[in-house]
Amino acid sequence: MIANKYILPSEKTVDYALMYIPSENIYYQIISDEELFDYAGKMMVLPVSPLSFYAYLKAILISLEGQKIEEKAKFIINLLSAIKKDYYKIREDFSILNRHLTNAYNQSNNLFKNLQMLENKLVSTNLLEDKINQ
Repeated sequence: MIANKYILPSEKTVDYALMYIPSENIYYQIISDEELFDYAGKMMVLPVSPLSFYAYLKAILISLEGQKIEEKAKFIINLLSAIKKDYYKIREDFSILNRHLTNAYNQSNNLFKNLQMLENKLVSTNLLEDKINQ
């Protein structure tokens, strides 16, 4: 039976098979017989004729290409999601670094102001100038 021979999920085949009917007359008889055509459909077997064979192959090819595109799109979406997570982590780290730099800058300014105040006090008491003049 065609289905048992060619539809093998364990071997990763597609889940349908084409049954090539080399005569257009016999092909039309098969697809005209509703019971036979329905049975083939239930068995996942698609009858094809010399005139329809290429069209079926082209449709299968387009479907397989669509699946490849879908797989690549999923990979790209996962990659972009990982990049997004990395971006937010780097942004958070940069924000923390920026706060530390701002705090360091502010502390440096405060120390400089305190140093100037101390210098002014020393100058006003002539302690600093006496040392410089000696």
